Amino acid sequence: MSPEVRRFIMMGWLVAAMTLASGCFLPPSLSPEENPDAGLNSIPVILGSPFSATGVVPIQRERQEPLTLNVRDLDRGDSIFVFFYVDYGLPERGPPLGECRASGGAFERQLTCDLNSLCYRIPKPDNELHFLEAIVSDQDRLDSGEPQNRAFPAGAGVSQRAWLMNCVD
Repeated sequence: MSPEVRRFIMMGWLVAAMTLASGCFLPPSLSPEENPDAGLNSIPVILGSPFSATGVVPIQRERQEPLTLNVRDLDRGDSIFVFFYVDYGLPERGPPLGECRASGGAFERQLTCDLNSLCYRIPKPDNELHFLEAIVSDQDRLDSGEPQNRAFPAGAGVSQRAWLMNCVD
C-alpha cells in the first residue's frame, strides 16, 4: 500500500473519530427533584384517588364525603383545575357537575373536591351505572368553544381519569 493511500485512510479515520466525539451530549435529568420546574406545558395527571379503578363508585345523593385527589404537575407555578362530568355526551354535553382547584407550589398536590352535585340530574330511583370523568387541566375551561362545556385554551395541559358510578340514597 502506497504512503498516499495509507495517509488518506488515516485521515478518514481521524475525521470519523472527531465527528463522533463532537456529536456526544448528555441528556437533561428527568428527575423533578433536580430541576426546579419543568417549564411550559407539563400536563397535570391524577396520581391517585380513593375510588377503585375496577369497581363501581357509590355516590351518596345528599351526603357524599369530599373526594381527595393526588395530582402531579411538574410546572410548580401552575394552578390545577379539576372538572367532574357525569354521562357527558350521552346524549347531552352539559357543564361539569363538580369542580375543584388548587394553586401552584409543589409538584404533587392534594385537592379536596365536593361531589354532592354529581347525582343532581339523575332522577330517583336510579339503579343504572353512570360514567364519571375527572378532567384535569393547568388552565380554566373556556365559556364557549368545542367540545361544548369542555373547551380549554390552546396549549392547556389536559388529562382525565374515569370511573363507573351509581347514585345511592
